[in-house]
Amino acid sequence: MSDSPLNIAVIGNGRTGSAVVELIEQSTVASLSGVFDQDNPISAQALQGVDVAIVFVPPTAMGDIVPVLLESGVHVVCGTTGYHWSRALWAQINNSQSRWVLSHNFSLGMNLVRRCLQILGQSPLLYGQPSYRISETHHTNKLDAPSGTAISWRDWLGHDCDIESIREGDVKGLHQLFVETEFEQIEIRHEAKDRALFAQGALWAAANLSNVPFGAHPFSALVDNHLATVQMSEGAF
Repeated sequence: MSDSPLNIAVIGNGRTGSAVVELIEQSTVASLSGVFDQDNPISAQALQGVDVAIVFVPPTAMGDIVPVLLESGVHVVCGTTGYHWSRALWAQINNSQSRWVLSHNFSLGMNLVRRCLQILGQSPLLYGQPSYRISETHHTNKLDAPSGTAISWRDWLGHDCDIESIREGDVKGLHQLFVETEFEQIEIRHEAKDRALFAQGALWAAANLSNVPFGAHPFSALVDNHLATVQMSEGAF
C-alpha cells in the first residue's frame, strides 16, 4: 500500500457497513470510493482504482459478489458470517494476486480474548478435565446461531463444549466462557458496546493488508503478524 489515503469501497450498507462509511468519512488515511448494495450493485468496472473492498453483507448475497471481487483483483476485507468458503473457492483466492482477510468478528480486543482462551484450553494439564460452556447473545435479527464468533471461541479453546445461543433486543454481541472445576469457576466475558468496533477493526485490517502475502488469511493471522512485528522491533523476543 502507498502512503496516500486508501481508496475504499464499502459493499453492504447495513449497520456495520454504515459504521464503516462513517469512520472512513472521519478518517485522514482513507477515502470512500463508493457504497454498493442491492440498489447500486457492485461490478468489476466500479472497482477500478479501488485499493480495498470492505464487505459486510448477508451470506445469501456473497455468492454473487465473490466472482466480481475476484474478477476485479481488488484486495478484500470481509466480515460476512454464515457463508461457506469452499476449498475450491479458498484455493482460487490463494492463487490470485490479491489479499483477502476474512473474519466473523473484526474486534481487535477479541484477538486478545483468543489468546486467553488458548491458555485456558491447557487447563486439563492442571485440573484433569474441567467442564466448559460457551454462551453468546445477539440481537433478534441475527440469522446464524450459534454465532461464528462462538464457534471460533470453541476452536480457540480446543475442546468440544455446548454453545448456548440467545437472541434478544438489540444486543451487539456478548460472548462468555465458563470453566468449571471442583473448587473453582473461571469466566471470560467480551461484550461489544458499539458496532463501530467491528468497523474499526475492518479499517485496521485494510490499512495493514500489505503485511500478509497474496491469498486468504483469517483476521487473527493479521493481528498476530502485527504483534510479532512490533515485538521484534521493540526487542521483545
